[in-house]
Amino acid sequence: IRDWSVPVVLLLSYDYLRGLVPKLTQEAHIYPMINFDKAIFGSLPTNSLQSLLYSNGAIHWYDYLGTIAYMSHFIVPMLVGFVFWLKDRECFKGYFLALLLLSYSAFITYIIFPAMPPWMAGQQGFIPEVAKVMDKVFANFYQPINLPSVYKFVGANLVAAVPSLHAAYPLLTLLFLVKKFKAKGFLILPYVFGVWFSIVYLGEHYVFDIVIGALYAVVIFGLLARGNILWRKV
Repeated sequence: IRDWSVPVVLLLSYDYLRGLVPKLTQEAHIYPMINFDKAIFGSLPTNSLQSLLYSNGAIHWYDYLGTIAYMSHFIVPMLVGFVFWLKDRECFKGYFLALLLLSYSAFITYIIFPAMPPWMAGQQGFIPEVAKVMDKVFANFYQPINLPSVYKFVGANLVAAVPSLHAAYPLLTLLFLVKKFKAKGFLILPYVFGVWFSIVYLGEHYVFDIVIGALYAVVIFGLLARGNILWRKV
C-alpha cells in the first residue's frame, strides 16, 4: 500500500485533470499534424491504412486486436510496474517517477497545444472521412461495453492528441525493461509497434503525435538517467 498509493493516486489525479483541459484551452490545432504526415508519407497514413484494411460493416480480427492494444494503454504500465515492484523497488520508483513526469508534461502540452485527432478532423471535413473503428468493434458485442472511467464524472479530453501517451507509455516501458533486463527487454518491442500501428489505423492519432510522444519518453528517460535518479541499484 505504501509503495503503490502515491503513484496510483497521482496518475488518477492526472487523468482527472486531463478531463478539465477542454475548459482551459482555445480552439484545437488541426493542420500541423496533417501537414507533417503528408510531407513524410505523401498522404495520411490513417486514410491509407483504413482504405486498405477496414471494411464497413465487417469487423476483422485485427480490428479487435487493435482495440485491445489501444485499451491496454494504462493496464500494461501497471503490470510492468508490478514486475519492477517484485524485482527491484528502486527501479519501480524510478519507473513511476518517469510515468508521472511524462503524464504531467503531456498535460501541460495539452493546455498549450490542444490538437484534433484524425477521426474528429474527418468528421469536420478537414481530411477524408475516418471510420471510428473502435466504436464499430464495441457495437459488435452482444452486450454494450461500459468501462469504468473517471471520464463519466469529468468528461474525456477529445483534443489531447499531442503528444500521444499511447505512443509514449509503451516506449518508456521498453526503455526501462531494456535497462533492467537487457536483451530480454526487447521482447516487448512487438507490443510497442503494435500499439503505434493501431492508434494510427484506428484514427486516434497521426504519426506526428507518435513522434512527439516518443520524443517526450526519450527525453524524460534520458534526463532521469543522466541525473542518476533511476538505477542506483539496477
